[in-house]
Amino acid sequence: MVETIPSEDAVSRMIDSPEKWSPEEQKFIDERVFLFKTPDEVESVVWRKYASAIADVHVIGCGRQAEKRRSEAHSSWTYEGATTAPVSAVRSIQNIKGDRVEVSHAPDEGIHHAHLELHFSDGKDFRKQRKADLKEAVRNLFSVIEAHRCP
Repeated sequence: MVETIPSEDAVSRMIDSPEKWSPEEQKFIDERVFLFKTPDEVESVVWRKYASAIADVHVIGCGRQAEKRRSEAHSSWTYEGATTAPVSAVRSIQNIKGDRVEVSHAPDEGIHHAHLELHFSDGKDFRKQRKADLKEAVRNLFSVIEAHRCP
């Protein structure tokens, strides 16, 4: 059942290497943390209602690591930790054109699963730049990793 996510809640983005985190440099690969690929313009996050402690998010991340590593193509995929932001801060992202970011429950991959979604106002003018600006604003909210090593 899809629920409404209250603005008072928080969401966490799981961070992996080598795609989103550079273990050598101990820093985010900024342009890869949130891609918002078309056509759906969504990114997955963990709704903290169902993973209230960061340790709970890490359990989900370690499960994802185990699942990914079953494939030879992803044998080096590593869950590195998570970064968290308040839903209210995500929802406050909006530009003068009316483009905005929404947070919605998407339990298709588990009760904890949610999406950050880009919503664009009418008009295609400068859409690529508008998208880049929204992505940067989202990325700036999720700025500190709570690191973890899976057993």
